[in-house]
Amino acid sequence: MAGMAAFSAEIGFISGEVAAGTQHRDSRPSYAYRAHDRETYVRYMTAVSSLSTNDLDVLSAWGNATRQAQDELTDPVAVKFFEDFDNAITTAYARRELSRGEGKEYDPYDLERVSRMLGFSS
Repeated sequence: MAGMAAFSAEIGFISGEVAAGTQHRDSRPSYAYRAHDRETYVRYMTAVSSLSTNDLDVLSAWGNATRQAQDELTDPVAVKFFEDFDNAITTAYARRELSRGEGKEYDPYDLERVSRMLGFSS
């Protein structure tokens, strides 16, 4: 019991990472996800994790709505960006002990607002 208590934070982190990796196993084999650029991925994770759940929902809906277009990309830089960013969104949900929905509806104004908050828009 003392050992479990000592490692409870680490166990919670690991279970969050496992949950993030298995949420979209059917549509994307993201379990055991390895970031293309670890440093950039950590920046995405930090930024996305700072959002409210409502703002995270906006990003998730955008990601879900554009997934088919993302899957058809041939530019390796764009592919790496979208894979790392999409997984950061999924992981942010898992760390909140929430499941990422499959919704695709979002308000373009909200997406622009959230994008500005993340520094992706002028």
